[in-house]
Amino acid sequence: MISEKSFSFPSGHALGSMVLYGFIAYILATYYPQFSRLIYVLAVILIVAIGISRLYLGVYWPTDVIAGYGVGFLWLMICITVLKLQKFRQGKLLE
Repeated sequence: MISEKSFSFPSGHALGSMVLYGFIAYILATYYPQFSRLIYVLAVILIVAIGISRLYLGVYWPTDVIAGYGVGFLWLMICITVLKLQKFRQGKLLE
C-alpha cells in the first residue's frame, strides 16, 4: 500500500508507542490506582493496535515491530526507573 524507501529496523512506531503510551499509563496508574488494571489494558490494546497497523500497511516486517517493542520496553523501564530515583531523591515515598 505504501512505498517505503528507508530502513525499517526497528519499528519507530512500535518503539514510540511503547514508550509514550506505556509511560502515560504508568503515571495515570500511580495517580489512580483503583483504575490501574483498566489503564494498563487500554494502553496495551493501543500499543498492539499500532503495531498491527504497521504490519497491515506492509511497511514493517513482524521482526521489526517486535524489535521496536523490545527496545521501547527497555527505554520505558529506564524512564520509570529514573522517575522513581527522582522521587526518592526528593524524599517522596516509592509505591
